[in-house]
Amino acid sequence: MERIGVTPPGALSAPDLAELVSLPGPFASVYLVTEGAIENAAQRAEQRWNTLRSELGRAGAPDDLLKSIDEHIAEAHLHGDGLAAVATADAAP
Repeated sequence: MERIGVTPPGALSAPDLAELVSLPGPFASVYLVTEGAIENAAQRAEQRWNTLRSELGRAGAPDDLLKSIDEHIAEAHLHGDGLAAVATADAAP
């Protein structure tokens, strides 16, 4: 794969992903809008997460896996306009 420019700080590198996918599944990847500059930002992120969480649960994601993401939602809007999390049943995001 070709890339141009500098990798931003905090970005995952391929070895990080290789280690993650070598763990036993199941996996969940979440990309959630968490706009901090809007009214009721925390509540809106929570609503978005609850909808996505329900969909993941219906798709078979274990509750333990989803709970490992839960704890990151409340303050996510304070750290940027989006939250990306990848979790396995055995590892927190």
